[in-house]
Amino acid sequence: MRLCPATNELASPTAYEVPVRELFSIFRQLRSEKLELVGIYHSHPSGDNVPSATDCRRAYYPEAAHVILSPQPAAPQAVRAFLIRKGKAEEITVELVD
Repeated sequence: MRLCPATNELASPTAYEVPVRELFSIFRQLRSEKLELVGIYHSHPSGDNVPSATDCRRAYYPEAAHVILSPQPAAPQAVRAFLIRKGKAEEITVELVD
C-alpha cells in the first residue's frame, strides 16, 4: 500500500485540483509498482465531510473510494468514505486500525 499525497493546484480551502503532471506521475508510479488505485482523499476543513456537488460531479474514478476527512472537533466521524458513481454518493464503512 502506498499513500501518494498531491498538491492542490488551486491553493484553496474550498476546492482542489491535482496538477496534471503530478497526477500522471502518480499513476505511472502506481503502474510501475503494480499497485492499483483504491481511494482518493481530501478534507472538508470547515464543512461536513460528505461529498459536495462538485465532488460528485468530478468523481472521475468510480472504482475508487472517496475518503473525506474532517478536522472539526465536533465532527461525528472524522473519516468517511463514499463510492461515487454517476453523480450519486453511497457511504461505505471505514475501519481505522493501528
